[in-house]
Amino acid sequence: MNEIGVSFLSCDILSRKKICEDIFIEISDFAMPDRIADGHEILKSVTEKINIRCIQAPIRDWKTEAMDENFRQLTLKKTKEHIDLASENNVERIIFFSSYDQLVKLISYDEMWLNNNIRFWKEVAEKKNVICMYCNVWDCKPDLMRNLFDAVNSDYFKFAFDIGHAFYAGKEPAEVWIDKLHSYIDYVCVHDNNGDFDAHLQIGQGKIKIRETIEYIRKYRDDLLYCLQFFDNNGFEHSLLLMNEYVRLKWRK
Repeated sequence: MNEIGVSFLSCDILSRKKICEDIFIEISDFAMPDRIADGHEILKSVTEKINIRCIQAPIRDWKTEAMDENFRQLTLKKTKEHIDLASENNVERIIFFSSYDQLVKLISYDEMWLNNNIRFWKEVAEKKNVICMYCNVWDCKPDLMRNLFDAVNSDYFKFAFDIGHAFYAGKEPAEVWIDKLHSYIDYVCVHDNNGDFDAHLQIGQGKIKIRETIEYIRKYRDDLLYCLQFFDNNGFEHSLLLMNEYVRLKWRK
């Protein structure tokens, strides 16, 4: 059965505790690389009060495809720290963000990115029963992602499909991403934009056909987690009600 969640900073959660009791929560604190040092304190303050299903890993300073072995080892170390943090706080999923650069127009770059990512994720997947989810950011097409998931082939390495990123950065319609990667999707990141930059707007404030995209996903899968990810959570309740309609779940007011 599909589930609905909302991404929050930990400092915002307690003020929204009643709503948080009815949905799952994604903690976005660790998207900033320096927050991991306070990770246990951050999660300890909220995990006993709400249903945290996922935490974000940093969206910057992360190079799973690094060629330099020193950079690679540092990324491995930080990745394992996040896995430990999730495991020790009973959080079952982590979103890691792809750092693929679509402006590099070299076949050798795609080969390097894919081969180094395969090596990296085979080394860390299946550690401590935490699902590592790789999320599209600047990726322009789903093909490399599909090759990556095929090669790693682990129940603990899944795809977090970001609808907003695919719309503004992708060069293929959402339906193509879904057709090629539906068997690996575990999590869907939902936010809107106008196709120009990563605005993380509320549903309906941009140009993405979110309802149609979710309906297309549901042709393949009806067992996913959908998480609303907004830069401004003021008034997010309307988007939450829309999501309830889209995925046919009950949300207790």
